[in-house]
Amino acid sequence: VDIAPHKRRSSLVSEHTITMEDAMATGRAVLGEGMRDAAKGRGIFRSADNRRGFRIDPDSLAGGHWPDVPHVHFEIFDEAGKPLANNHVPLAGLRGRRGEG
Repeated sequence: VDIAPHKRRSSLVSEHTITMEDAMATGRAVLGEGMRDAAKGRGIFRSADNRRGFRIDPDSLAGGHWPDVPHVHFEIFDEAGKPLANNHVPLAGLRGRRGEG
């Protein structure tokens, strides 16, 4: 799955969409063994070393915030847990609250 980003503000938005099935498989692959639920069922997951994240929270799935389309997040964090990169990847075939997507 190609999730090549382009820069906007301080976050990234992929130029490509992804299906939910591919997003879930990619999230598991990116986080690897020992991934954990970091938010008690709210769709926020972290790798065992806490340096990579995958987010499928309800607001993102509804397109409730920038980039205003249903999307998932692939994230990278520094040693202190501060975000270094947040790639918003739009979900294929879904429409957000504003009818976009």
